Amino acid sequence: MRLLGDSALVVSKTRKAEIKQEIADWIEISGHDQEVEKFRAGFPEVSRATFYRWLKTARISAARKEVTEVVKTAQEIRGEAEEGIRTTLPVVVTPDSISLISNSNAIAIIHECITSAKEAVAHCRTDGRIRNLKGFLQANRALLSAVETLSKVSERLMDIQKIEQFHAAIFDEIRKVDPATARRILERMQQLQKTWGLL
Repeated sequence: MRLLGDSALVVSKTRKAEIKQEIADWIEISGHDQEVEKFRAGFPEVSRATFYRWLKTARISAARKEVTEVVKTAQEIRGEAEEGIRTTLPVVVTPDSISLISNSNAIAIIHECITSAKEAVAHCRTDGRIRNLKGFLQANRALLSAVETLSKVSERLMDIQKIEQFHAAIFDEIRKVDPATARRILERMQQLQKTWGLL
């Protein structure tokens, strides 16, 4: 046993562990700030300072547990989304399916993000002065991130479009000379895509 707080209150190690567990359980079940004093009254053998120190420790522990659960759930959702994406990847690209970059849904979404970030930056300024520095910096980071993403997506789409145009030109020339060979090449490419799990 040891002396706790300013008063002559003594709490055994066993009782200390029990109280800490009761605090953790209370936080998990209810934990509203209005009820703290009412709850604390149930532990007259513990000084006010000690109780609040244990309460703080229990809240931090509960928050860490909640963060861990949220991260775990997010990872599960991410895994499900990745699996869903893998199963719905597009089939063989043909010249007819080549889409223009401006029609890309990803590009439109990124443009919406850029517009929203610009609005947030504007909202944080009044009369040329920054009204909300933290919000201003976060909005600028979001704007920068959206612009970088737009640049990367545009570059990838351009690369894909160039490859598709290249393949279309090759197939057109092969088809002119020997349609049977063009069909065999296309079938072989489809087999490879099935092997790679792209179909």
